[in-house]
Amino acid sequence: ELKRSKKNVSDSKVHSQA
Repeated sequence: ELKRSKKNVSDSKVHSQA
């Protein structure tokens, strides 16, 4: 779950920056 959370954060960051 932790790994998935980290990936989600990265994805969220990319979406926010996009």
